[in-house]
Parts: sequence; C-alpha cells; structure tokens
Amino acid sequence: MITTSDIGEFAVIALQQPKVYLGQTLSIAGDNLTYGEIDAVFRDVRGKPLPTTYAFVGAALNLVVKDLRTMCV
Repeated sequence: MITTSDIGEFAVIALQQPKVYLGQTLSIAGDNLTYGEIDAVFRDVRGKPLPTTYAFVGAALNLVVKDLRTMCV
C-alpha cells in the first residue's frame, strides 16, 4: 500500500518528463511493515486494534480480483 501523496510525487515527476515515462509502468510501494507494526500504528492513530477478517475472505478476493493478486505478490 502507498499513500496518495506518494503517488502524487511520482505523478509530478512523470508529468514533468513525459517523454521518459510515456507508456511506462512503475511499481511503487510504501513501507514494508509486519502485521504487528501495522497494528501498533493503527492503535496509536485510532486508539483500537487493527480490524481483521477471516483468511478465506482475503484469499477469495485475491482469486477474483486480478489487480489485487498482482499487487500482493
């Protein structure tokens, strides 16, 4: 996952140099955090634990949504 502000920074670079980035695909990502680290940040910001769901829900989404499957590899 990546913040929209980080995506915006890459968009500005691409728009400023269209000949370099025209037709290109860039893989960008945010921090690589463990579940525990994500939960700690969530608790700090929201004051409650990170919500969870059953693993089969995430697995089903990965099977059905090709873009999600690509992002999570």
